[in-house]
Amino acid sequence: MTLSEGKRWPDSTSGWISQQVQIILTCWSSLLRGSVLNSGSMAKDRLKTSRDLNDRYFQRHFARLVGEHGGKWVVLVGGELIGVGKRKEVARLIQKARTMYPDSTPFASPIPTREELECVL
Repeated sequence: MTLSEGKRWPDSTSGWISQQVQIILTCWSSLLRGSVLNSGSMAKDRLKTSRDLNDRYFQRHFARLVGEHGGKWVVLVGGELIGVGKRKEVARLIQKARTMYPDSTPFASPIPTREELECVL
């Protein structure tokens, strides 16, 4: 069963797990702020806006990404999903993002698996 947005883990502690996933998501997002890949010198506010949009997308779609793409990497630009792939595909996805959005900064992040989240919980 995949975990889609709005659904809970199928167990009796789903409320507790939902709270823990939200805490982990908040921490994960904070940690990932340091992994924004800069594509040259950009204005700080443009970078902040792009980062905010990427963070918002990551938070809103985190459960779906874990359920469908756990163990892979995601590349976002300006809050838009560019692609999902294995680690060796990240460079190609970042290049695609830079080609599509030359004035924006791509964001690349690993997506944890459900098992990795359960270990943290």
